[in-house]
Formats: sequence, C-alpha cells, structure tokens
Amino acid sequence: TGSFKSNMKYLITFLLFITAGSVYSQLSFCSGSKGDPIFFEDFGQGSGTGNQLASGITDYRFVSQDPQDGEYTISDDIGNQITTWHNILPNTNVSGGRAFIVNADFNPGRFYRKEISGLCENTTYEFSAWLINLVIANSFCGGGIPINVRFEISNGSDTAVLRTGDTGPITETATANWNQFGLVFNTGNETSVILRMINNGAGGCGNDLAIDDIEFKSCGDNATTEDAANNGSLTLCSGQTPYALDLTATPDGSVYSSYFYQWQESTDGTTWNDISGATAQTVGVTVTTSGYYRAKIAEAAANLNNPQCISFSDEFQATVTPGDPMPTTECWEIATLNPATCIWTVTGTQPTQPPTACYESATFNNVTCTWDITGTQPLEPPTDCWETATFNTTSCVWDITGTQPTQPTN
Repeated sequence: TGSFKSNMKYLITFLLFITAGSVYSQLSFCSGSKGDPIFFEDFGQGSGTGNQLASGITDYRFVSQDPQDGEYTISDDIGNQITTWHNILPNTNVSGGRAFIVNADFNPGRFYRKEISGLCENTTYEFSAWLINLVIANSFCGGGIPINVRFEISNGSDTAVLRTGDTGPITETATANWNQFGLVFNTGNETSVILRMINNGAGGCGNDLAIDDIEFKSCGDNATTEDAANNGSLTLCSGQTPYALDLTATPDGSVYSSYFYQWQESTDGTTWNDISGATAQTVGVTVTTSGYYRAKIAEAAANLNNPQCISFSDEFQATVTPGDPMPTTECWEIATLNPATCIWTVTGTQPTQPPTACYESATFNNVTCTWDITGTQPLEPPTDCWETATFNTTSCVWDITGTQPTQPTN
C-alpha cells in the first residue's frame, strides 16, 4: 500500500493492467494423479509474527508489522496499521497458520526465489501456491492496483526457463478470498529447479498480497484400481475370509509413456507398506481384515523407490464386517452366508431312513452321508420231506408247517 503515487502514475499503471487482460490460461494443474508433496512451504504454524526468510529467498526487507512498499512479514495478524487490509487471513485448504505477506515494491520485479533439489529427470511435476489480494474492495484509491504474479520455473543452473505463467490481475474482494494457482512442467534432464515469483505490477495504492502453502508434487497418469469384476471396492463378511482377490492398476495414458509398478497395502489408508514382489500391473492379495491397496507408478523402475518421482493409483478399499463364524453343519446340511446381513442360513434335510426287513438295522453314516443297513435273515431250519418252512416277517422266525402222511394199513 505505502504512500500514494501521483494520479497520472496510478492511471498509467491501471491502464496497463486493463490492456494486459487475463492470462490464466498459462497456468494449469496436473490433470492426472499426484504424488506426495516433495516440497511444502506453509511459512510456519501458530499466530503472530514468525521468523524472517533465509538469506537469498527475497530482496524485500523483513518487518514485524504491516509491511510498506518493498517490505514483507511472516504472520497471520495484519491490518493493524494498514486498515484497508483484510485483518484476518482465513485458512487455506491446506495448512492455515502464518503466510508470506508482501507489499509490492514501487517497481515490478522478483520477490521470492527458492531452489528445489532432488527431483527426477524426465518427470512431470506440478507447482502450486495460494494467493490472496489483501486489499478490501473499494476501501481506498477508488479501487487499488490488482495483484499480478508471474511464476517462473528455471533449470538448476539458472540458464533456461522451463515454464512460466501469470496469474493475471487479481482484484480486491469485500471478504478475504484465497485462490490457488498451479503450473505443470517437465524436468527434462534436470534434477533441480529454481522457483521465482515475480511481481508484474507496480507498488503504490494496492498490489498487496499474501502467499501460502507452496507445493511441488510429481504428476502422473490417473490410474484406477479394480478387481476382476471391475469393482473399485469390496465388502466382505468375516465368515468369507480369507478371500483371494486380484487387483489391476489401469493408467489412462495422459502423462507417462512407460509404466513400472510397486503395489502397497495399508490398514488405515495413511501408512503404506510395499508388498514384497508385487511389481506387475496385476497383484493377487489375500484379504483377512479391512484394508487398502494401491500401486505406486513410475516411468522408470529406478524411480519407484523415490517418493519424488512417482504417482499413485486410486485406493481400493476392502471392508471386512464382523459376523458369526460359520456354524457346524451335519453332512446333509449347507451353510449359506447372506453378505448383506452377515448371517448364516443352514438348509438341508437328513436322507430318509430306507425300509428294512425285520432282521435288519439301519444306521446313518456321517462319513458317507447314507444309511448303512446290517443284519442277516435267520437260516432256514431243516425240515422233513412233508414239512414246509415259511419265514414270518412278524415274528421274524421260520414257521414250519406240514403233517407226516398217515401210515397205510397192511
């Protein structure tokens, strides 16, 4: 904000912004899958004024109160001397806490420079940062100079610019409003880059900003994780475990030209561990408890162990719901689990006992699940020539009938 410039200088500067127009199209976010942050700057948690930045990051002068033109502070508490500023900075989507508060210099130029090392060659990355115009709308100057920042990514030797983009004019708002901006670039044969933030506008009445949550993330293909039935998750009852499951990671081809995999598993979706030997596009796992699965994906096998060079497939969640153990069943019964209720239903009827003769016994065999019939009919007794033996199924004995012929008279 600082001292008020002449009306003519303000008019010229304002017209320059109007004719420049919006160049948001130069900026973009990774359209694929992002890795974990390899660089993250939130300028410190807590409240009040923080420590000044390390030497070489900015040429602006550090102050512990509201900065004037060409000055900066690290704080969440502003608008105490400059009452035309939003005096409370709402948390961004990432961290909250303190932010980098800049009152732009009279002349356009760089106000932030940071070298990011340990990157991977021929790898796509996303740079992003949150910005806010600190000036309350229509609070003075009849509308102050909007903020306009150029993001510039150079190679590590600072001899070539890899990618650049401008935010375009960001005007004042009635309430504090953060905006996130991104820039996607490829490292080529570089392993380090230099980030610059350059003030495109002049200082004076307006052009006051805060920056927070600067991040660098690797950028790769979007990749789904599905089972053989194309499901992205699985719900089981405990009675269905252990459960064999084949998972496949399918990249969309939006970023990478070659693919290498390392599957991971997690019990909480936060802490991940590599699955030994699981380096193919498809992995077989055995589900015993609830958990998560995903694949690390890289364009080179050597990059799989470097968190700065990878992306991840979608997470596949396997949920195991507690339930009763499978009940004990007879050989003729079948236990069926209802996966919606995790309740077992037992069906089946014992085979009907077959009919038996009076001398036979039927015993059910739990091994063969059939009735075993044992017993032998009593032996037919010897009879005289005039007798007949008939088996009596009621008494289960042989009845002998017949009478010896009467002896004839001489």
